[in-house]
Amino acid sequence: MKRAIFIAFVIVGALVFLLACDKSTDPDPEPETFDPPTNLTYLTYQDSVKLAWNASPDAGDDGFAGYLVYRNDNLGFAGMTEEQLAGLSPMLVTDVNATMVGLASSIKHFFAVRAIKVEGDDTTLSSLSNAVDTSPTIWFSDTIWEVEGGAEALSAIDFRNQRVLPMTGANLTFIDIYLGVDESNDLALKSPRLFPGWAEGGRETYIKLLGVPEEGKGLATYNTPGTVGTTEMVILGQPQRIYAIKAGSNYGKLYLVSFVGGAPPTRGIYFEAAFQDVEDYARF
Repeated sequence: MKRAIFIAFVIVGALVFLLACDKSTDPDPEPETFDPPTNLTYLTYQDSVKLAWNASPDAGDDGFAGYLVYRNDNLGFAGMTEEQLAGLSPMLVTDVNATMVGLASSIKHFFAVRAIKVEGDDTTLSSLSNAVDTSPTIWFSDTIWEVEGGAEALSAIDFRNQRVLPMTGANLTFIDIYLGVDESNDLALKSPRLFPGWAEGGRETYIKLLGVPEEGKGLATYNTPGTVGTTEMVILGQPQRIYAIKAGSNYGKLYLVSFVGGAPPTRGIYFEAAFQDVEDYARF
């Protein structure tokens, strides 16, 4: 009898040991994860930024609730905790684009997106998408005339103050660019330093042709003009072209909408322009 009890005890002990060993070799269940949205891009407008991204591969799964759009002014998202990210009050959207409105043009704005699932009381967040940064620009439009038209001709642009000016010494410190001519009498956008007598006092401005704007996007078409390929004079060819302007420490863009006026010296251009208020910042 005692032998039978001993054998039963050994068998039970062995089973308990085997079960414990088996449990210890089982991998811990992985927490639920899913893929983030990708390829976050932006278009910059007057006081808003339009964001667009590629959908998460898990979009459409049970519990998929959409995307959280994060904005952090002047700073990116590296090293931020979940509590800090939540403190940014992200915007929930169900589409793969969002327009952020009412943004200040004087500071940089950083954006990122992540996907969200909600199942009962459980919420699961993907990792963040790539981050982008930009800042709204100040838009304006007007007409300027070739400077050869006379001293009173409104031939120059003051981007910072969104106005056109005559080429006079009183306006020397305000003028960013003017409409002049080249050796062949073709209309050209020119740096104030090229105006006769202004080499020492005129603003240092660089210009380059960006190209034809995309339909419906206008000045928002090119969002990183940069300085590669710039020069102090660009001859104007066809209308419906966008030019990058680097005047002093600020960037701008000029959209040549149409030529106006008649024969020299009464030719001009109607333009739309964007001014980047953040200094030395080309992402717009």
